[in-house]
Amino acid sequence: MLRSSMRLLVWFFWCVASVLLVGLKSYAIAELPQTTVLKQAQQAFGEGNFSKARKYYFDVINLNPETSEAFKSLNRIGDTYFIEGDDEAALAVFDESSKRESAGGEALYGKIRLADIGVRNPALPTRDIIFDVESYFNPFKTYEEVLKEAGDDQEVVAQVLLSRGIAFLRGQQY
Repeated sequence: MLRSSMRLLVWFFWCVASVLLVGLKSYAIAELPQTTVLKQAQQAFGEGNFSKARKYYFDVINLNPETSEAFKSLNRIGDTYFIEGDDEAALAVFDESSKRESAGGEALYGKIRLADIGVRNPALPTRDIIFDVESYFNPFKTYEEVLKEAGDDQEVVAQVLLSRGIAFLRGQQY
């Protein structure tokens, strides 16, 4: 418990430091265009090197935090934690992602993943003061809300239907 709380605290300070240091990019990062760093992140993700992928995804966010690539990168960071089974860190990342109004479909993806964590690990020790995790506590309601909000966004619709189906299967509610 203490170890996972420390991990979450370290991650939080890393995010704050990253935001504060956006203007102080290192020379190596500043030389590479955002798309090149994103390709490196995707390659590391595909190879299963999640710590390296997270580093590159953080670099993408630091290069220009308000781009669609940065919003996608935030979700991929959450995905790396989710795949590794670090649900508390994934919860923190997807909570942040779901609150970004300008992210559009990526914010909805964050809500879907919060619900997915709720299905996979409903006993996480969450702190309601820090996180607004309604999506975590009510996954099926979240899936329905996201489905309505998605409108014509086929990627989001496909993801929410897949996640909802997996949740029904896990709960054997079919």
